[in-house]
Amino acid sequence: MSKKEKLTTGEILLDIIDYSAVLFRDPAGLAWARINGECHPVRSTTFRRHIQRKFYHLEGKAPHTQAVQEAIEQAEGKALFEGRFTKKVHVRNAFQDGKIFIDLGDEDKTIAEVTKGGYNNLTTEATYFHRPSGLEALPIPEQGEIEDLKRFLNYESEGDFKLLIAWMLAALNPDIACPILILQGEQGSAKSTTSKIIRALTDPNTAPIRTAPRDERELIIQGENARVICLDNLSGVKSWLSDALCRICTGGGFSARKLYTDSEEKIFQIRRPIILNGIDDIATRGDLLDRAIVLSLPAIPQDKRKDESTFWNEFEQAKPGIFGALLVGLCHGLKYQDEIKLNRLPRMADFARWVQAATKAYDWNDVVSLYFNNRNNAVETGLDSDILASAIRKIVANTSEYRNTATHLIEKIKEVSPETNERYLPTTRTLKSRLTRLSPALRQIGITWDRVHTENGNEYFIKKSPLKASEASEDSETYKNNGLDTEGTLKEYEATFSKASGQKQALTPVNGNTEGTEATEAIEQQLFNKEMARLEGYPVEDETPF
Repeated sequence: MSKKEKLTTGEILLDIIDYSAVLFRDPAGLAWARINGECHPVRSTTFRRHIQRKFYHLEGKAPHTQAVQEAIEQAEGKALFEGRFTKKVHVRNAFQDGKIFIDLGDEDKTIAEVTKGGYNNLTTEATYFHRPSGLEALPIPEQGEIEDLKRFLNYESEGDFKLLIAWMLAALNPDIACPILILQGEQGSAKSTTSKIIRALTDPNTAPIRTAPRDERELIIQGENARVICLDNLSGVKSWLSDALCRICTGGGFSARKLYTDSEEKIFQIRRPIILNGIDDIATRGDLLDRAIVLSLPAIPQDKRKDESTFWNEFEQAKPGIFGALLVGLCHGLKYQDEIKLNRLPRMADFARWVQAATKAYDWNDVVSLYFNNRNNAVETGLDSDILASAIRKIVANTSEYRNTATHLIEKIKEVSPETNERYLPTTRTLKSRLTRLSPALRQIGITWDRVHTENGNEYFIKKSPLKASEASEDSETYKNNGLDTEGTLKEYEATFSKASGQKQALTPVNGNTEGTEATEAIEQQLFNKEMARLEGYPVEDETPF
């Protein structure tokens, strides 16, 4: 070939890309390259290193930076504007066509395909996986028993062990939202080790446990680059972190300004299983506890401790069989989940149905009742640690109801909580929002509230029903027999919100007249509280308290 015919560095790089990579885009409009069955963002360091390495092997020298950058921009253009298809890219787990696919993360690009009839190890072109830095390999599954895991976990009761297994079965299924697993206990209760074991069986990583993120963006990056988020040794959960974890748990969108732009927005859509651990009651907000499984780990006696090398060597030997037993649970979940009918649906309804089906593999029929009891206990703990909730319980402890203005209610709260610093108490401005946040937890113990508009202004009406806390918990026999159709409960929710919508329309001010708007808000709040309490099975009087 003459010098005139010799390819330029840029042309060689483009030939390398055409020969070794399949370019495509994802639904969010990000350009990807699939190389040897593994997906990489076109603008990632991994893709850049790939074309640089190929060029070096061909030419015996590294390409210059400008040529590499131009080749990457050309590849991005091809992926976005000439790409033959759009594909969703997954991290570790994918759900397609009624099957669960798990990227085992080994050098052979092995994928475990889980169906109703069993599981297989295969290499498939149908599912697109991205392997972020830090992702480690899961074992090749073998036949084993789930009971083999008991000697590696620290837990308080047989019920707690079942809940840990239920959480792992949910974490391995990307089609459902997984509750937040909170592990609490004193020093020496193996909180971090238990977290590492659970992650090693669901999403092993070179850094399996992390410190709390500094801001929301850092948390999102952790979630984007792993299937499981695991935060270690927390001392409480800040409000912004609690809200962000709730959104990630059930699936939510986050936005941030794109780098090097003034107004462009980057959208993150993410849903991930989450593990938190710490010494004290690290979660106190009701919305987080309502999405959580909270387990207290006992201290490990000195004579029961093992040195780390022996412990982890034994676990590595048992891991393939334990992982195989988990996959058997997934098979049962896929097979039986459509047959499961629950008497009541909790907030994490899909989780409850899924684990009730999946744990049939181990002949367990009480996991959902264990979950409800754990959830109720967690909410009780949250109420005990909330200053306002504790005060409300004291106010109605010896009376069935309390009614007064916001100012008088706050004075009453101060009276029953003399040891509390006033800066932690609500003000007339924040009282309504704080009570609204506590409403689901208070209803669970039989306390409801309304804000009523009277001639003297807004008054708060707090009422305690004769319902006992024990009556609010779920009867385990209900879940053994699977009493009520899921669809029926969902229709009740639709009817509730339809009714509330109709009431709201009837109360909307006409012709811009805002007179009575506060009364309208109070009535809407009252209707909402009553309908939700009625839907959840609590006794509600039909009379309006004004």
